[in-house]
Amino acid sequence: MRSIFSALAFILLLLTTTPTQAEEEPIENLQPIEVSVSRFNTSEDNYPGSVEIITAEEIKQSGHQQVVDILREQLGIDMTQNGPRGTNSTIILRGSETDGTLVLIDGVQVNSNTTGAFDFGSLNLDNVERIEILRGPQSTIWGADASAGVINIVTKKGKGKPTHAVTFELGSFDTFYESLSSSGKLNDLDYSFSASRTDSKGFSALNERFTTTRTDDGFQNTTLSSKLGMDFAGDGRVELVGRYSDSAVQIDDFQADSPVRESNTESLQVSMPIKKGITDWWDLKFTPSMSYQVVKDERTTKTDRIYSRNYTLDMQNNMHFGDFYNLVFGMEYEVLNGNNVLSNFKRDIYNQGYFLQANYDYKNRVLLTGGFRKDINSQFKDPLTYKFEAAYKIHETGTRFHVAHATGFRAPSFNQLFFPNFGNPNLKPEESKSSEAGIRQNFMDDRLTLSTTYFYVEYKDFIDNTAATNISTAKDQGIESQLKLKLPYNAAILINHTWQNAVNGNGAELSRRAKHNFSVNLSQKYSNGFSGLIGIRGRNRIRTNSSGSEVAQGFVTLRTALSLQYNKSLRFNLRAENILDKKYEEVFGFSTQGASAFLGATYSFN
Repeated sequence: MRSIFSALAFILLLLTTTPTQAEEEPIENLQPIEVSVSRFNTSEDNYPGSVEIITAEEIKQSGHQQVVDILREQLGIDMTQNGPRGTNSTIILRGSETDGTLVLIDGVQVNSNTTGAFDFGSLNLDNVERIEILRGPQSTIWGADASAGVINIVTKKGKGKPTHAVTFELGSFDTFYESLSSSGKLNDLDYSFSASRTDSKGFSALNERFTTTRTDDGFQNTTLSSKLGMDFAGDGRVELVGRYSDSAVQIDDFQADSPVRESNTESLQVSMPIKKGITDWWDLKFTPSMSYQVVKDERTTKTDRIYSRNYTLDMQNNMHFGDFYNLVFGMEYEVLNGNNVLSNFKRDIYNQGYFLQANYDYKNRVLLTGGFRKDINSQFKDPLTYKFEAAYKIHETGTRFHVAHATGFRAPSFNQLFFPNFGNPNLKPEESKSSEAGIRQNFMDDRLTLSTTYFYVEYKDFIDNTAATNISTAKDQGIESQLKLKLPYNAAILINHTWQNAVNGNGAELSRRAKHNFSVNLSQKYSNGFSGLIGIRGRNRIRTNSSGSEVAQGFVTLRTALSLQYNKSLRFNLRAENILDKKYEEVFGFSTQGASAFLGATYSFN
């Protein structure tokens, strides 16, 4: 099996470096993509801070099906997963804890109230138009849990004549994936819809060095996603956006196989943003939303049910003064509910947030942003956060400088506050201060882009997740570097590298933070409808517990994704993961997938 996959990678490498098979195409001048999560309508290039947009085209070319897999390749991010698809998967952004990154789906906050974090294990890429990543504290516009940054997953908007598609994929671990999607515009109504089902026998999450009798940990998931939109009264727009997921995964206890334990997660997010211009310089947006999740941990002797509910009303005003000035202000009201049935606790927390942000854009050359937010919380002292960002572009040389300084806070989770015999209701919010400076330089008529950003973060009242205590201080510093190169014959190279050093107040290394993380993607598109990608990803060793007794060694993995647009209606996809069958761990004691391959086809029709 290993030799087959190695041969496949070698053949693909030959193809992607043979220019006679490809057609050189001019660089496209695409319309800039709006960074909606920033709250002020700006493009990625005009956002003065650190931002990354993963487009629908990049998602398609990557061949990835799960959000966790594409986030692993991004700057500043440490992703860890406790085994096969569907198992617990969490994110650490710029050294913060897992609940320091706010995750949004179409602007709806989906972090669990009980754990504080979002589990990416079962979140797929169905009907996703783009993923927006803001690195650095965003509490000024999004409040708690955005102390390290924000990730916003945006659902596709229907356009043009209605188009429908059916997709089927099968592969290793007896994995089967089927989906049905449709999108388009009918008179004044635009829509997108997708429904999918995934079934996989998986593999044992338990590492083989702990036992020779292991059982596979299967995974099943059903996902529905939709967006309905309608324009009205000239510049008005209303949308109804929803996403539903029902998943089940068999899980193992740490260093112990558990063939009868299963975790079932059901989640629903719904929002109805309404936007209308009040005057030609004032836009008002009103968004009611809700997020619901229930996790059922099924065992032989007991069943635990954990509920998390968020109800939010968000009002946002955007004002434009002349050609240079913009003002964003508004308020957010949240009701947060957490309920652990087995542990017998049920609590509510109420939060009001008031935010103001001013933006200055002088002829697309000088970009300035400043703002603050005041939160009023029913559980802890009311925090005040602020943010300043600036960028300067020299168009003549293709140079861009940026600096930023911001504060953030991370609210204690319900488990940290209220869990019996563990929680501490006297916990204070964790506070952070972050500074960064970066430069981006274009060369060769913008075909080559080099960028690097240095960041430094200090944490006060850092919350220790293992003991529910504030442990004084922690800090993280790092350098995020990126190379983008557009080669002849429609080929491209993308290289991301993050170096960081995250330590607590005593200088001890924080767990699950790699000092070095990198990814390399070489891609090429051919005139005959064929495209290919080779991806390399790696990191160095990490500690996966606070004492340092558990260490997951460093690794490098190789993958490939191939696509053939056979005709206007039919497309074939082939992807191979961990081609060299590398045995490695993301988390100490938990396995990762070996060499595996997946073949699929998509049929589109009107």
